[in-house]
Amino acid sequence: MPLEIVKSLANSERPKCDIEFIDIQNDRLFTSSEGGNVKVWNKEDLKAVGELNANQCPVTCIAVKGNLLYAGTSGGNIVVWDIEKNTIIRELNEHQGSLAKIRVLGDLVASGDTEGKVRVWQGDTLVHLYETSEEVWDFDLTDDHLYSIRDRDLLVQKIQKTERGHQLSTTKVLEARGPMCRLDGSIAVLSRDGMDIHILEDDKAHFKRIGIIKGQDRIINALACGQQPKTHLYSGGWDNTVRSYDLQTFTPLSRLDVGQAVNCIRPDPSSSGHIFVGGNNGTLCKVLDR
Repeated sequence: MPLEIVKSLANSERPKCDIEFIDIQNDRLFTSSEGGNVKVWNKEDLKAVGELNANQCPVTCIAVKGNLLYAGTSGGNIVVWDIEKNTIIRELNEHQGSLAKIRVLGDLVASGDTEGKVRVWQGDTLVHLYETSEEVWDFDLTDDHLYSIRDRDLLVQKIQKTERGHQLSTTKVLEARGPMCRLDGSIAVLSRDGMDIHILEDDKAHFKRIGIIKGQDRIINALACGQQPKTHLYSGGWDNTVRSYDLQTFTPLSRLDVGQAVNCIRPDPSSSGHIFVGGNNGTLCKVLDR
């Protein structure tokens, strides 16, 4: 079925910087850019309703956990806001490299940086530190494995719990490029040229390639799995398009030109078929997958 833009920002409403990350909390949408602020929008009509200032630090990634918003910066600190009070309640300062990704994992928050460090937090307490052999573009974490990826490799490491803490041992190194998206029993990654999507079996051992999807005409910047239905995968990139694919047949479904390079895609967890797309020059649009 076709992808359709149902709402987008007019030129006069757009942020001045590229939109790099999107997250959602109830009826609010949060976007970050290297301008140093996190913009808050009404999810339904994309009207601006607020702004969070990261003390003039370029914001490189964000994640929402309940009423808290975590913003990673290029300087390595993580700024934590109370969304309801619009106040900074703490800063986490353990990272030295620029933050590339923050993930919410139940009660925990994990953060990865360009120096190859993945840290796991409970509140303001650092509970685990994982050191990989290369910078982290994207990552995911389970109880027993760490998946990290950059521009040439997907590194899968087993987490061994010892008396001295958690230790990592390499399970597999695969040719791949970020971003990555873990699915139900599989993983979506990019080919090293960044234009095709490879689907790998997530068996914690062999990671057999079970599908190849012809992706986009230029490098892909964003991957996301649909919430409703979960059989859809979305990508966006430098060719100014968002595309959808059938994960059961590994075939393209639809293509939508949004007029600017796409940097991030965030499916709406509470709405069937809606995704939000952020891109260069402040591009932000709400898209319906019919």
